[in-house]
Amino acid sequence: MKKIWILGWIISVVLMLISIKEQDTFSFIFSLVFVWVFWYLFIRR
Repeated sequence: MKKIWILGWIISVVLMLISIKEQDTFSFIFSLVFVWVFWYLFIRR
């Protein structure tokens, strides 16, 4: 179960790095929201 969480977190970080590189504001905000939702659910468990 924890591997899924780590994988999702890594994916979201990679998305964020790509969006910074591409300077895509929408993708950056989306990945930021994704990270926050992920952490919220992770802490709730």
